[in-house]
Amino acid sequence: MLKLPYDLYAVFTVQEEVGIRGAISSSHRIDPDFGIAIDTTIAFDVPGAQPHEMVTQLGKGAAIKIMDSGSICDYRMVRYIKEVAKQNNIKWQPEILTGGATDTVGIQRSGKHGAIAGAISIPTRHIHSVIEMAHKEDIRGCIDLLKGKFEGP
Repeated sequence: MLKLPYDLYAVFTVQEEVGIRGAISSSHRIDPDFGIAIDTTIAFDVPGAQPHEMVTQLGKGAAIKIMDSGSICDYRMVRYIKEVAKQNNIKWQPEILTGGATDTVGIQRSGKHGAIAGAISIPTRHIHSVIEMAHKEDIRGCIDLLKGKFEGP
């Protein structure tokens, strides 16, 4: 069994789409110092889409959240995740989601003292439909980001 020098909680939340309810209650209970949400995000890389509409694109790597409509990710968490990607040669792309929010909001705001929060997202085309599509290398990149080692500045 791996012994960690810190407490680690893995929370699988509910009702993200209807008010971030699971993330709010679990973050309040745990009161984390740091938190990383894992989610999917819009890959609007379809014919006719304007460049500013393409939140992410399939095959361009794991998405590192910069902001969504509910949170601006802490710059230290964003920098940390980017460094993990760089040190482990993981392809990534920035995620700026102007509509909709993720559990990052609950993590960031709902602990008793706030939390340094960020998110890693899987780019997904036709999200929330029966024809959703993701690129397996983007999925692998998200997994690798979570497992990646950081060797300091």
